[in-house]
Amino acid sequence: MTARFFDTSALGRAFFEDEDGHVELRAWILDENAPTLISTLVRLEFVATCEALARGGRIPDAGLYIARLDALLVERFANIVAFDAEIIPVAERILRRRQLRTLDALHVATALAAQDSRHPPTDEVIFVTRDHAQADAARAEGLTVA
Repeated sequence: MTARFFDTSALGRAFFEDEDGHVELRAWILDENAPTLISTLVRLEFVATCEALARGGRIPDAGLYIARLDALLVERFANIVAFDAEIIPVAERILRRRQLRTLDALHVATALAAQDSRHPPTDEVIFVTRDHAQADAARAEGLTVA
């Protein structure tokens, strides 16, 4: 079985209908045949994104989108990969090799931890992102990227 690990760039596109790839990403999140994984960092980044979009007038109410994410977290994301101290050295190694933002490196490192732990039991973890630099880094680290 293959699991999909969503970073915030991909998860956000699944929520905002005017984003490229919205329909495909939404379907992937709701696909009950593939476990869906996220990092504990996703909610924090999603809140920041929603607040910025609301301030800019793109969405009417950040709280509405955050509530939708919270409902989805309960319904679909039973497998939230904890961000812990073991991930920091892996993220640091990635940052030394690649030009990435810190949180992007932390997502890649967390996906690697999920793949290494095989929890939930999976054959493979596919890293789902819409950030090209992050995708390149994930591939370089041995992850399959979608």
